[in-house]
Amino acid sequence: MWKNLLATALLSTALFAQTADRRVIVISVDGLKAETLRDSAKLGLKIPNLAEMRDKGAVSAGLTGVFPTVTYPSHTTMMTGVQPAEHGILGNNLFDPESRTHGAWYWFSELIKKPTLWDAAKSAGKTVGAVAWPVTVGARIDYNIPEYAVFHGEDSLLLQRSISTPGLYEECEKALGKNTWDAPQTDALRAAQAAYILRTRKPHLMLIHLIDLDHEEHGFGPGSPEAHHALEEIDKAIGSIRAAVREAGIESSTHWVILSDHGFWPVSQAFQPQAFLSSLGLAAPEGKPAEWRVATHANGGSVAFVVKDPKDTEAQQIVMKALATLQANERWGVEHVLDKTQLAERKSYSHAFAAVSMRRGFTVGSNRSGAWITSSGATRGMHGFVPGPAELDCTFLVYGPGIAARALPHGNLADVATTTSVLLGVSLPESKGQDLLKQ
Repeated sequence: MWKNLLATALLSTALFAQTADRRVIVISVDGLKAETLRDSAKLGLKIPNLAEMRDKGAVSAGLTGVFPTVTYPSHTTMMTGVQPAEHGILGNNLFDPESRTHGAWYWFSELIKKPTLWDAAKSAGKTVGAVAWPVTVGARIDYNIPEYAVFHGEDSLLLQRSISTPGLYEECEKALGKNTWDAPQTDALRAAQAAYILRTRKPHLMLIHLIDLDHEEHGFGPGSPEAHHALEEIDKAIGSIRAAVREAGIESSTHWVILSDHGFWPVSQAFQPQAFLSSLGLAAPEGKPAEWRVATHANGGSVAFVVKDPKDTEAQQIVMKALATLQANERWGVEHVLDKTQLAERKSYSHAFAAVSMRRGFTVGSNRSGAWITSSGATRGMHGFVPGPAELDCTFLVYGPGIAARALPHGNLADVATTTSVLLGVSLPESKGQDLLKQ
């Protein structure tokens, strides 16, 4: 009997060691459409690293995103497995009709209302690293260089060093070269920082957010030569991260999750919801920001309408009637008008009584007065719309030891949290996603 007990004990020890040694690297390529990765050869894209992972890994046809399909709520759903109204990150920027936060975004992890994947990893005794991952300022992450505001001066760089894990940013600068606030903050730099953390710290969970593709798609449009070039450069960055994993000697225990937060639509026109509200007499008068009846919370191709006084049914009715009129005529670009009940069903914009999602070709602008429809100006691509169309689908693949090349079913962004937690060997019980590798 003692031999059986010994064998069982040895097997348990081996399994524990296997689980304890598991590592997962999650790389979010912001704005990478699922169809772009699928059709990369037809598009003439030179992305050998992503192509190898796609061809030898388990790949979904796409994931349906959250509403709004923008970066911060999307990444938080990836980490929690629940929708924006549940985890609390409703958009990229905070709703701030009176400009009290000076344009702040949801940078801070304390705003997340649900347990995250990094919380689960830490609770299981695992180490976590992150570079430029959204909503991680102050997060319970061992080696963290969080995403924060765009650099605008020397103080921005000082602040970035301060909000990172103490000493980590400076350590990266010593190894990689000193950064300056006016130098381009590129994906090559983010990848180099991530590679340094992987070589020197070997975290069990590594989160990396690469954003240059999204930037070029906004400025030049999805599918543009500039966007394709950015993706090819990102592939090189991923190659450098893979090299760091090999150098660290952890390749055999590492799984890769490559994904995106949303797709893209081309745009050429913009709906101006603040001008719309001003014309209706519901916006704050110029110079009197506190005197608003209805305010907007815009996120790319969608905008939510929030009433100051929930008992102000007159203002809500005026807006809903006007939006219905706009929706009836395609020239205004309004595709979906969602009321409070429909928003609750989508678990989105929980602070609003209504929201609008624009048609393909339209984005949302910020003009406070003037025409309701204008040119989109320098913006040629956008996301933030109601998810569903294939062009807006997120990329998702898993690559690494023991992962057979196969097609995964179409899923939802919440599935990322569950699938990744299983790969890592940790529990995330509040996630409502599915393990796509078991489908």
